[in-house]
Amino acid sequence: MMSQARDTRTVGPSPRARLATLFAAGVRIATGLMLLLAAIGKLFQTDPAAGGVSGPESFAKLLTAQGIVPVSVTLPAAWTVILAESATGLWLLSHVRSRTAQSAALALFVVFSGYLMLVRLTLGEYRCGCFGALSNGTVLTALIRNVIVIGMLSIACIWRPSLSPASS
Repeated sequence: MMSQARDTRTVGPSPRARLATLFAAGVRIATGLMLLLAAIGKLFQTDPAAGGVSGPESFAKLLTAQGIVPVSVTLPAAWTVILAESATGLWLLSHVRSRTAQSAALALFVVFSGYLMLVRLTLGEYRCGCFGALSNGTVLTALIRNVIVIGMLSIACIWRPSLSPASS
């Protein structure tokens, strides 16, 4: 009787599954860093035109100038944006419940994009303030960037090939 040789090779995830995992991790890291950079930019900005107001108060002045958010809630709205960016950015970088974190980031970027569309429709081309003092980007450039991020997060959330090895 002939004994059959045992296949001792370790079979791992398919190449597509590895690629999807790497892509999702890259998107999480890039988006998390972008959100943290945006929050830091808003925390440390100074607006000389607004009498030297700095930090969240400076971002609140921008929100007031955009005219979408009621004046009475611009400072709490500014803090909410900064905290949401910080928390979501840290969550994405932690890789804890990564798919849920990606979905939360996706929702955040959809909300931000909706706000930016309102600003664009109301004021035309205007400074967005997305990165505080770190950038003087416009609403249009912010919308384009957000569409790219939304697309990448959507792909990372949806693209889940089978973990089994590729069929031969």
